[in-house]
Amino acid sequence: MLLDLELGLSLLASIIPSLVLLHCFYRADNSPVPLPVLRTTFLLAVLIVLPDYLLGNWHHRLRPEISDPLGAALYVALLVAAVPEEGGKFLVLRLYSARQPGFREPMDGVVCGAFAALGFATVENAQHLGDGALTMTVIRGLTAIPAHACFGAIQGYYLGQGWFRGRPRWVTLWGLFVAVLLHALYDFPLLALRNEELHGGLRAGTPTELAWRYGLSTLFVLTLAMEGFWTYRIVRRLRQEQIDRIRSQTDGSDTASSV
Repeated sequence: MLLDLELGLSLLASIIPSLVLLHCFYRADNSPVPLPVLRTTFLLAVLIVLPDYLLGNWHHRLRPEISDPLGAALYVALLVAAVPEEGGKFLVLRLYSARQPGFREPMDGVVCGAFAALGFATVENAQHLGDGALTMTVIRGLTAIPAHACFGAIQGYYLGQGWFRGRPRWVTLWGLFVAVLLHALYDFPLLALRNEELHGGLRAGTPTELAWRYGLSTLFVLTLAMEGFWTYRIVRRLRQEQIDRIRSQTDGSDTASSV
């Protein structure tokens, strides 16, 4: 009974952050993408979890023998996690979302990017339900899910810039590159902190060991804070552009009516 309760709470802790963020991104858009498009974007991202997992697992098994623990952590963070996962989200955005009639302006790229990322992150977080305690699930829900939302929103921002602002279409690939880089920077310190080989040669509690832990933890926190702030600025600026456009259209209509 206690185990069932903990599993149920873990499931809620895995899903609720995604629902809250989905609501926030949808409400931030003054001219929302049609819900059927957003639902399909979310579900397609759910479906890419399996091929992404298989590709990441294939990379993991084929990875070269890397004696340096930090190098091994970087390899996994970049090629096993960041590239397959962000590449899968990019395909959903580029091949489906951006081709829909309801995809009309730069803000739509941000919202669709966040929905794709949250579809992936929700399933990924649910995969870890049996791996640890409720506390770990809550921590992942408050860090990993928002981080994925930011990766997707930033990637979607550049997709929108390439789609609507007359910039070269390669700008969309720059968004993919940025998302991969941020994702790798997010995963790398966590993987390095869990790498026992790195800490096995360091006596616990020594200044060197504490410096490693402090440095890696700081990199993780700074990366999470930077991508969160970046996403906030993007959403705020694009939302203000929408408000200004709606206001100018309303003023123009009032002027025409008075004439």
